[in-house]
Amino acid sequence: MSTLTLDIPDTLNAALKAASVRRQIPLSTLVREVLEKALVAEAPQPNAADHWLSHWYGKWPDMPKVTDGEARLAHLLKKHLS
Repeated sequence: MSTLTLDIPDTLNAALKAASVRRQIPLSTLVREVLEKALVAEAPQPNAADHWLSHWYGKWPDMPKVTDGEARLAHLLKKHLS
């Protein structure tokens, strides 16, 4: 595990210490939990299309045949289904 040193305002430090005492957990554990929650909330959430594609990704035994005039379709099929 890595160690991170940072400067925080005194009021934030006091709030973290109070929450640590109230929850009866070490200050470092509290800070890790808060940082993890903030990063998860910031991460992009998958939409319905992403969910559907993840279910079918790589499950087609053979790529559908496409003509030269369907370059965009060929690109999308290759990108999302192979």
